[in-house]
Amino acid sequence: MKNGYTGRKKNSKEKNLKIHRPGILFLEGISPNIGVSGITVFLKRFGDIKRIFFFNSSRSFSIVHKKGSKFISGIIEFTKKMDAKRIPLIIKSTNYKSCMKAPFNKAFYLKQTNWKKLVEILK
Repeated sequence: MKNGYTGRKKNSKEKNLKIHRPGILFLEGISPNIGVSGITVFLKRFGDIKRIFFFNSSRSFSIVHKKGSKFISGIIEFTKKMDAKRIPLIIKSTNYKSCMKAPFNKAFYLKQTNWKKLVEILK
């Protein structure tokens, strides 16, 4: 059978199940006043967050965050790829900048990036 076509109809349970690929977002220029909780509250408006890791000002990759440490950049994994793709577009739009300031300067969606490989490279 070509292209996965089996010739049978899917029942309602199979139609409702969707497999979502996770999306990874890279944040740069995090403001010094905002910590981990402030960024997670800000980004939870756009979608469900799976994992978060930040770089300290010493550019070391840390899993445990000390109180009062300042972060320069971070990596965030969302449960849906579309949520991670949408955030850089919203941040760049002029309408969003006028009503509320984002806690970071730049956001990049990382295409075709696996979380495990990314963590291995950074460690």
